Amino acid sequence: MKKDKVTVERDKAIERMLFPYEGNYGITNWSYLGVRPGELVIFEYIKLSDEGGQSMVGTRLGIVVASQRTSSGLFISTRSNNLMNVFLLDQLSEDLFSLVVNNLYNKEYRCTYKRAPKVLAAFMGKKNFRTLNVRYLKSFRKININIDKFKVTGK
Repeated sequence: MKKDKVTVERDKAIERMLFPYEGNYGITNWSYLGVRPGELVIFEYIKLSDEGGQSMVGTRLGIVVASQRTSSGLFISTRSNNLMNVFLLDQLSEDLFSLVVNNLYNKEYRCTYKRAPKVLAAFMGKKNFRTLNVRYLKSFRKININIDKFKVTGK
């Protein structure tokens, strides 16, 4: 599928956010089944059109969060769909992304929406919280940043 203008711009934004970590991060193909709160993930999400068919693939960057329904970020809905909670990060500024990495990356206890929904929503924007049906996730990858070796601070 061809990427639309929004997806191309989002891909460029993701590259800009990861640039300060150049040489200190890796991207690994991963299964959504192995994710934990606080992990950074990149994935493509197939959107459904109003006619019921598949439309554009959108590349997204997010951080997995736990919620009232799940301690892992994954849960099964009442309709038997496998769902995953994430905060989308691809529309944040580079400075705010750096704050997310420094304060939330790989910290399960901080990435719990049920404990601090107002804090997380204020920090990353309530509109960026998503519950995704994993059936529409493609090309799921995990980002591993060596923050002990290199820690980014705001400008």
